[in-house]
Amino acid sequence: MTRQEDDIVAGVLSAILRGATDVDEIAASTGADPAEIAAATSSLASEGRIAREGDRLLARSPVDHLRSVVDAQLQSIVGAGESIRDRLDTMPQLLNDWAIGRQKSGGEYPVEVLQGPHVLQELWSGRFGWEIPGKIRIMTNGLELIESFRVPDVALADSFMSEHSLDVRCLLPGSTLAEAGAERVGALIAPSTQIRIARSTSEWFVLHDDTLALPTSSDQDTFERVLLVTAPPIARLAAHYFDTVWQHSQPFPSPENDWRALLPLLAGGVTIESAARTLGISERTARRRVALAMDHYGVDGLFALGMAWHSDSAR
Repeated sequence: MTRQEDDIVAGVLSAILRGATDVDEIAASTGADPAEIAAATSSLASEGRIAREGDRLLARSPVDHLRSVVDAQLQSIVGAGESIRDRLDTMPQLLNDWAIGRQKSGGEYPVEVLQGPHVLQELWSGRFGWEIPGKIRIMTNGLELIESFRVPDVALADSFMSEHSLDVRCLLPGSTLAEAGAERVGALIAPSTQIRIARSTSEWFVLHDDTLALPTSSDQDTFERVLLVTAPPIARLAAHYFDTVWQHSQPFPSPENDWRALLPLLAGGVTIESAARTLGISERTARRRVALAMDHYGVDGLFALGMAWHSDSAR
C-alpha cells in the first residue's frame, strides 16, 4: 500500500470514528472519491477495524479489534497458561516465589500476557517507569485501576511528570466521582494529570506511546491478567477511541469550570444535596452553580438543564 493509500485509509477511519456512516458522509468529510472510499473501507473491514450493518459503516472499539487480531495467538498462550495453573495447583509453595508470569507470542503484532497479583504495579514501575513516554492515556472503569498501580509517592510522581513535560490524560466514569469524591480522586492521581469525567466507561486500558495494556477478557473483574501489545496501528486506533470519548467528557472539578462538575452527577440521578457533599461544597454554593449553568444554557428548571447538557455533550 502506497503512502497516499495509507493517508486515504487513515482519513476514512477518522471520518467513521467522528460519526460518518456511509459513503456520502465520508466523501463530504475527506474529499475522497467513491472508488477510493470503497477500497479503504474494504481494507478496514478485512482488518477488523470497522463493521458493516447493511449499508452502514460502524467503527469497532480498539478492544474488540485487538481481541479479534490476537485471538489465534492467544490460543497457544492459553495452553501455556493452563500448564502454569496446573503446576501452581499441585505445588502451592511456588506461590511464594511467583510474582508475575509472562508468555510472549510472535505473529503480526508482538503480544504478551502478564499475570500475577501485582501485575499493574510491576507494569507501571518496572516497565513503564524506565521509559519517558510522549503521552500516556488511561481509560478507567473505576478507581481500583489507579489504586492497582500502587504509586508510592504521588507528589514525587507529579514532580517527575512536570520535569519531563509528560502528556498524561485520564478518563474516569461519572459514578467514580460520585462515589469516591473529588478529594479521594485527587489524592490518587498526580495534579499534572489532565482528568475528565465520562458519562460511563465500560472497560479499561492504558496507552503508553505505542504500547497498549488491557484486560484479557471483557468480563474480567480483577487486574491479575493483562494483555500487552506494542503496535503503532493498534495504538493509533486506541488513541482515536480515547480522544473521541475525551472530547465528549466533562472537565474534572476546578475553579475555572466549577458548575460543569455538577452536571454529570445530576444527570446520573444524584440530588443537588448529594452532589454538593461529593464535591465538598455547601448546598448553597451548589445551587448557585446550578443557576449559573441554567444561565449558560438559557433554560429554567433542572429537567431543561439536563436536556440542554445532554444535547451539548452529544455534539
